[in-house]
Amino acid sequence: MFLDVMEADAAQYATMSLEMLQTGNYLEIYHRGRDYIDKPPLLFWLSSLSFQLFGVSNFSYKLPSLLFTLLGLWATYRLTRLLYSAVAAFFAVLVLASCQAWFMMNHDVRTDAILAASTIFAIWQLVLFTRSRKFIHIVWGALGVAGAMLTKGPIGLMVPALALGSEFLLKRQWNQIFRWQWLAMLVLVAICLLPMLWGLYTQFDLSEQGKKTYNGVITSGLRFYFWTQSFGRLTGESTWKNDTDPLYFLHTFTWAFLPWSFLFFAGFTRKLRKLFSFRFRLPGGQEALALGGILIPAIAFSFSKYKLPHYIFVFFPLCAMVTGHFVSVLLRAKNTRRVRVWATIQTTVSLLLLAIATTLCLVSFPNGSVGWPLLLAGATVAFLFFFFRFQHALSLMFIPALAMAAVNVVLNFNIYPQLLRYQAGTSASHVVMADRDHRPFVSYPFEYYGMDFYYRQAVPRVDTVQAILDHYTGRQVWVFTNEKGRTELLHAGCQPLKDIHLEHYHISKLTIKFLNPRRRQSTLMHKYLLLVAVP
Repeated sequence: MFLDVMEADAAQYATMSLEMLQTGNYLEIYHRGRDYIDKPPLLFWLSSLSFQLFGVSNFSYKLPSLLFTLLGLWATYRLTRLLYSAVAAFFAVLVLASCQAWFMMNHDVRTDAILAASTIFAIWQLVLFTRSRKFIHIVWGALGVAGAMLTKGPIGLMVPALALGSEFLLKRQWNQIFRWQWLAMLVLVAICLLPMLWGLYTQFDLSEQGKKTYNGVITSGLRFYFWTQSFGRLTGESTWKNDTDPLYFLHTFTWAFLPWSFLFFAGFTRKLRKLFSFRFRLPGGQEALALGGILIPAIAFSFSKYKLPHYIFVFFPLCAMVTGHFVSVLLRAKNTRRVRVWATIQTTVSLLLLAIATTLCLVSFPNGSVGWPLLLAGATVAFLFFFFRFQHALSLMFIPALAMAAVNVVLNFNIYPQLLRYQAGTSASHVVMADRDHRPFVSYPFEYYGMDFYYRQAVPRVDTVQAILDHYTGRQVWVFTNEKGRTELLHAGCQPLKDIHLEHYHISKLTIKFLNPRRRQSTLMHKYLLLVAVP
């Protein structure tokens, strides 16, 4: 909650939320005064409201996502308990709360926590409607779907629709499909979307020639929202493309859902085997929500021309439900040998994660307190004792959960504070904001999102040294620049009063080369924060 926001997306969204608060324009979205369309506005609305209530800070930016994270855990528990048992629900929440992605989305705050929580909340409420026929659940379900769509677009409707649609089709529940309440729900969703849709229409559709954004020239904001943003990535219409292999999300899921990935694969394989054994016609006691809500989106995402790890986080609550149910079945069967095998696998995974965290502390970032590797070493010894001394059933779940807690305590208190020093723009703004003389601050010839957020306004960007000489003649000014810009400033006669060397790296995309201290320098960009007297 108190760590600096990360470049690039989280820092950009924090800056845009601040800009929204400062301008008071909540229907049309801008970044640095330029038209922005890539993401719907809910994250910006909530963060702006949090800034208004609690002041502008790391805490207030991350607070809405944290609250939605708790909502997602609660909805996952209630849905799993409704479909299976209290034991399965407890394990599902334990799995979700301790998987690595759930930690990540709370310190690198983008749209993922709000999207995943809104989606699982919507599915839970709509399943409740199919059981009770109470219209209030349609209302709550519509709010969940609308929240997801206001966060990430049509995917917020597609995942609940695919989950419930698979349930109805595989159980041949035709009467559930043709209910007038589904149309009522869509009407309620449309009403919730109206402010956003009106903002898109006035910002883009009323422009005869379209508006230029980094998504290209946008002639219709409504078309971009309902088609290009999501389905355009499958058809190739979207301008966003990267070189990723077809199995990208498979290996992404494997690390993002740690330490529970292997248990999930076993549980999901079990569900698929049952589906085949019943010849694609599930009896009433089975559940098909996870089949449609996980498998179909995962396949669709894999055909996207542009892939990022957080795309699949939307269905992680359903993955947790599958895993929690599988573990409850595994323990209920009382197959001691099988439980021992799985406990061994999970303990091994946990010890490997502790070993990786220890290596990061001792090798990659050795400047922290020696207490952190000692904590991890103590946790390793304790978990081994626990594994050999007590029941394997307990080792199966609690050793991995506690191991992930230990790993992420070390990440948040030791590793990330050291990593965040490599955000040069953020570091520069912290220095400038500590300047009691409040001298002007400019960037030449580029900017970073975090620099704007911590300066509490857009840092003016200049494209030439001459612009600095013309505008700040006879004054002292802070200049954030690179080595080339520094040389040009000194050659132009600017007298350096302070010359601070800053190292920059995109810390949300770590590589082995960066983590190796001996090779790290070759991965860094060198920036400078100069306080110069302009002649």
